[in-house]
Amino acid sequence: MGRQPLIILVCIAALCSGCASSIKQTPTLPVSYGPLDHDKEVMGKLQEVFENAQSLKRNLRLNLPELRAIARATRQAPVAVTKCNIRVLSAFIASDWVPMVIFGVPAGRRRFVAVVGYDSSIEELTIVDSIGYARTKMKYPEFFRRWVSPDKTCLLMFSRYVGDNAIKAALKKYLPEERAESIGIVTPRDRLYKG
Repeated sequence: MGRQPLIILVCIAALCSGCASSIKQTPTLPVSYGPLDHDKEVMGKLQEVFENAQSLKRNLRLNLPELRAIARATRQAPVAVTKCNIRVLSAFIASDWVPMVIFGVPAGRRRFVAVVGYDSSIEELTIVDSIGYARTKMKYPEFFRRWVSPDKTCLLMFSRYVGDNAIKAALKKYLPEERAESIGIVTPRDRLYKG
């Protein structure tokens, strides 16, 4: 083999190694995370939200008036996130945030459940129910069957205001950028629904 082909091969290898480092890595979620309900602060906030949610309208929809009522009652900064799926919920949990969703039947009483852990290898979530604060494990299909929000909304609670950019930045650590950008975010400070 001559010297020229060897130089060409070395140049190709150098270019490829430089290209590989400049290619954007796809973010990935841990296979499992949590449960987070061992944290007393997390559970204290959940109980406060659960107790105050009982006084909200029977329909419990996470619209702007209800977010404002939750904010007043809990002195927290609630955020409703629309267009969620299991990966979005899992990314929140991996960020040490506890998403809450509404369970129930379309015409019946509704209640909050908090998603405190997940294991994607067995397609299972760990939830804490607002009734009795019981921790249970639930398979993805059953979870989606009970989640009544048509736009798949979840509620996040913060001790101070957290805006769109911070929430999307947290999601981008674990999800493709276009997926993180596709969610809708509503806070009590909003005038109009963004989604």
